[in-house]
Amino acid sequence: MTFDKATTYANDLVLGGFSDWRMPTVLELHSILHLDKNNPALNTTYFTSPTAQYWWSGQKQVNDATKACCANAGGGVGNHPISETVSAGGTKKFHVRAVRDVSSPTTIATRFLDNKNGTTTDQLTGLIWQQVPTDSMTWEQALINAEALSLGGSNLWRMPNIKELQSISEATIYNPSINKTYFSGISTTQCWSSTSLSNQSTKAWYLDTQYGITSQVVKTNKLRLLAVRSATTVTSVSTLLKAKESLNIYPNPSTGSFTLKADEPLGEIRIINQLGQTILSTNTNEKIFTLFLAEKGIFQLICRHNQMTITKSIVIL
Repeated sequence: MTFDKATTYANDLVLGGFSDWRMPTVLELHSILHLDKNNPALNTTYFTSPTAQYWWSGQKQVNDATKACCANAGGGVGNHPISETVSAGGTKKFHVRAVRDVSSPTTIATRFLDNKNGTTTDQLTGLIWQQVPTDSMTWEQALINAEALSLGGSNLWRMPNIKELQSISEATIYNPSINKTYFSGISTTQCWSSTSLSNQSTKAWYLDTQYGITSQVVKTNKLRLLAVRSATTVTSVSTLLKAKESLNIYPNPSTGSFTLKADEPLGEIRIINQLGQTILSTNTNEKIFTLFLAEKGIFQLICRHNQMTITKSIVIL
């Protein structure tokens, strides 16, 4: 349907005993995409498999009212002419998926906080971001550089997944779509995410900061890295750094079998693949622990013990 009809439909919808339905924001649309699935990139257990190629958001392109932000069945978000839909004489199938607020939206007077150390805290998500992205590099180089980064008194940095990266993009600004007040080094550029394509492991998702578009490209291309980390409850930075340095993985790279060795019991162990899926989860009170992965690739190892979270990369050849 056309953008105007979609808006009217959502506003007039009565469903489930509620009449406060509306058009979603592009961030809300992106939040329900399942990037381990393809065409449609949705969990069809909860969202009926549609015939749509695109779904409207209620947000038009900030500098061009003839275009609107939307999500597509492949898993990306972008801006498209509203004339592209079949109902307006175009060739593409645009549908609408209305949304409503179950509770009052979270309101934060100042969402971002400049930590004055090269990092910015997103007070909505609790994530801490690198303010200035790195120079362009391949996806694998970005993954390694993120883990090696030491910034703002922490070395627990990582490459963000595509949903985390898209969450700091704003549809109300462009060139760039990320707030330069709190990300002083950002420009109109393309930044890697850690999320690989579900059906093409040689490609990964990225954010284009011109308008906040998310798309995918081969991992050998050179894009920039905007690293992220989770806030930690550990008050002593030196304790955190010591804990990470004490966790050793050998051999790394390996051909499947590798051993973890730490000064303290390892605790909860999770291994996450390039799609953000947990492929191994276990707990141990041992300081030395051997694991095996049959799958090849680059993985994130996460150890949690005594409120500390330590993340490292593992390469399986």
